[in-house]
Amino acid sequence: QFKPTRCIIVFDGKGGNSRRKAIYPDYKAGRTFKINPNRLEQLGHTQDQELESMKLQLQRLMSYFESLPLTIMSQDGVEADDVIAYLATTICKKEVIISSTDQDFLHLVNDRITVWSPIKKKLYDTQRVYDEWKVHPDNLALVRAFIGDTSDNIHGVKGVGSKTLLKRVPIVGNSTKIVKEDIFQHCEEQVKEGTKIKMYTTILENKDTVALNVRLMDLKLLDFSENTKSSVRHQYQESPPSLNFWNFQKQYSVDKLYAGIPNLKSWIQNTFNHLSTFSQ
Repeated sequence: QFKPTRCIIVFDGKGGNSRRKAIYPDYKAGRTFKINPNRLEQLGHTQDQELESMKLQLQRLMSYFESLPLTIMSQDGVEADDVIAYLATTICKKEVIISSTDQDFLHLVNDRITVWSPIKKKLYDTQRVYDEWKVHPDNLALVRAFIGDTSDNIHGVKGVGSKTLLKRVPIVGNSTKIVKEDIFQHCEEQVKEGTKIKMYTTILENKDTVALNVRLMDLKLLDFSENTKSSVRHQYQESPPSLNFWNFQKQYSVDKLYAGIPNLKSWIQNTFNHLSTFSQ
């Protein structure tokens, strides 16, 4: 769809969330891997058998990737989000499209970086982020630090939502970048003036929560080791492999993927020949 000159797929590394868990042990707590019981019944699998099957499927997926002109990255001790942010903001100097449904990436959007949501079928540029959030991307991570992120079990400031924050602290909607101290200062001024709005005192009582959430949620901080950054740069500088159509076709035939990709040669040509040109 976008005809990229490079495609990089990033996986979480082993122990990828260890850094965030070190500063917030409840990070992503309560997340469970759910398997559809109807699928288990249809396949006649136990849950353990299905988990093993999914591991084998992932291994097979990786073998398909190895036949394509793609760069695959995974760094131990680092989450995929952080590697993607580092690549997009620091390593890649040209136009970048991040393909993800994760809202964490929206605060990276600028005149060079956009985010494609494959589920919503929307391309998020600065204007679209602002239209949906009423916040400039530069300030979105800060806003989310106040409201939290339930998917990662990150609790925000109780009683503070994005609309309330925008209403009570109008500078949040500015196009210029602000920091948490700007919001704290606004709240302090309102309290000194005798404003009878509880939210201002609640925010001031939760400065530590906000500061912690910024560390957890702001991908621009690039808070991981120089060795890891060096490894990512090295992988990026390596040329992607060339397209190996015959190897891909062999696996495709063994796995009987005819229904999923009915015209393999046409699909490969339309999707990967363009990438293969730049892998030489």
